Amino acid sequence: MKKYFILLYIILPPIFYIIPYFFANENNEVTLHFFKTFIVSKYLFLQFSITYLALGFFLIWFLNGTNFNLEKRKPTSLLLEVILSICFFIYFFVSISYLAIIFYAITYIIIGSYKPGKLVFIALFFISFYQLLFNNSRFPIIYTGLIYSLGYIQLINYKRLFIYGLASLFFLIYILQPLRSGILPFSSQSEISSFIYFYQHINPIYIGAYLSYDLNFGFTVLVSEIIPFAKSVLNYESVIDRLAEVGLPKDIIDLGIRHGSNSSMYFHVTGIIIISLSFFLIKKLLIFFRYNLINNALLFYFIVQAPFFIRRAIASYLLDVIVIIFISLIFVFIKQNNKKYLKNMVQVNVKS
Repeated sequence: MKKYFILLYIILPPIFYIIPYFFANENNEVTLHFFKTFIVSKYLFLQFSITYLALGFFLIWFLNGTNFNLEKRKPTSLLLEVILSICFFIYFFVSISYLAIIFYAITYIIIGSYKPGKLVFIALFFISFYQLLFNNSRFPIIYTGLIYSLGYIQLINYKRLFIYGLASLFFLIYILQPLRSGILPFSSQSEISSFIYFYQHINPIYIGAYLSYDLNFGFTVLVSEIIPFAKSVLNYESVIDRLAEVGLPKDIIDLGIRHGSNSSMYFHVTGIIIISLSFFLIKKLLIFFRYNLINNALLFYFIVQAPFFIRRAIASYLLDVIVIIFISLIFVFIKQNNKKYLKNMVQVNVKS
């Protein structure tokens, strides 16, 4: 899967964030509009492009220990397929966020170690289709598609993978991003085949990146975005809501429209230090435990999240990684203790 990671974490993000640089006026400024208009220096997008490139290389370094392969995956049993389907359902239909994130992590742990069968595919397809039709949620479709495309992705060359990557980017921008913002895709009166249409529909992502960087969040806010449940304990306002307060009119906010998070909020010195230390500490933890269960779960997580790297904050990745590692260790502990219990039972029976 290494070529997949190189494309989606190293090559495409810098290309994506350099686009506004070429739309600058004679004052070296870029005009961005999404319900509000912002004037941004074109050099800021050059900085974003370079920083995303560095962040991509950093993630590849972090994942090196997995060898970019899902090791020793086994076929699922009927029980595991039922459990996986239930976990997937709970994540998307249960409103209790703390409960949802636990079952969300379990899906990565199971699929990282077991190859899902037809039952899971049918269940996930119907859940994903429902979410797309009634909740404007595109993530389940991408999640399900990637589960059953892993073998194909591993076999294709860089050229085809690059073409599919660009096609996915256009899909995200032309279809998914407008839906996420409550806008019907291709509703613009302009020609949809023009590059201007493409540029207009990625403005929310660029504005989100600009605002995330410009607000220059403090140390405690940046750390709380990484630590599970920290925002609730500290009673901090969501960063996404804070961006909306600055970047969107109130009537649009009331409709539930948001820009989304962005890694650029960590592109100041303090943020870079926080992210670097977090990855180094987690890397040391993974080296210490060295369990395939954890490595596979994390690798599969980054496979699924790769298409969202250009528009999702790296803190969200780290938060999910911490939860996945914690729950994986619980599973490893239970598994090892069950083995010890069975071994002791056998020894007792032999002695008897």
